[in-house]
Amino acid sequence: VGNGSDDVSIDSGAVIPSSWFSVLYPDDWSPGTTHESGAFLHDFSWAGYRNGEEELPTELPGLTVDVTTVGADPSGSLDSTAAFQTAIDDVSEAGGGIVYIPSGLYRLDEHITITSSGVVLQGEGPATSRLYFTRNTAMTDASSITFTGSPQVGYETLLSDDAEARSHTLSVIDATDFSVGDDVEIGWTITDSFVDSHGMTGTWQVFNGNYATFFRREIVAINTETSPHTVTIDAPLRYPALVNDVAKIRRVTGLIKEVGVMDLGLANAVDWDSAWSFDRAHVLAMNHVADAF
Repeated sequence: VGNGSDDVSIDSGAVIPSSWFSVLYPDDWSPGTTHESGAFLHDFSWAGYRNGEEELPTELPGLTVDVTTVGADPSGSLDSTAAFQTAIDDVSEAGGGIVYIPSGLYRLDEHITITSSGVVLQGEGPATSRLYFTRNTAMTDASSITFTGSPQVGYETLLSDDAEARSHTLSVIDATDFSVGDDVEIGWTITDSFVDSHGMTGTWQVFNGNYATFFRREIVAINTETSPHTVTIDAPLRYPALVNDVAKIRRVTGLIKEVGVMDLGLANAVDWDSAWSFDRAHVLAMNHVADAF
């Protein structure tokens, strides 16, 4: 860390800076700023709806289904899981739209799942349209609300050269089967050298020797006239992808898009003992989703 210019002294002789800031974030910071140690702050301007380049839509196309019209109880007295799932399925079958949750308190005793693009859960505000999930069994690695696609891996090619952190363009062995607009995954094998470079030899065990996906991106440009071929992605890498780790890029289909949650209050609080008996339980999860809000 660094400190501001106007320091304040106290009786003990210690000097308290009037403001603190990271040495990685100087006054002239830009996304390319790199400390002498090689450390840098990530540019999260790419986060958000459509890479943070567009405002959230105020009007959504498609069918709107009010959960109370298919049996949801806004008083919270009855389990509304089946009604919510019915509304979700109806909107999904129509090709997308809004699952509308009017003001009320809705009890859901089981999980709900969204597997189609274009489905948005929308309430009247987090303080008025409230969902509370009561399930307190088999919640390890489980989520009360899950948006999930059905990914299928297609064509893949190895990187021909190391790609640095913050890279947009990757050099690859063969890009001829890719197309602009393809959703892709970039990943590599958890090699012994990868583990050692993190100082985790003897500690990391479970995934060693296995391939892991680290980034999901979209192809925005391809050049097969150069050698090696290059692929340009819509958002930068956050970490170097190394040839020695067998880094590769591969097409993936079956992701869902334009899904999300708006103006809802969510809770999955249960009794203390039940809450501490499970690990990694979530109220909301988005798996294999290409774009969400």
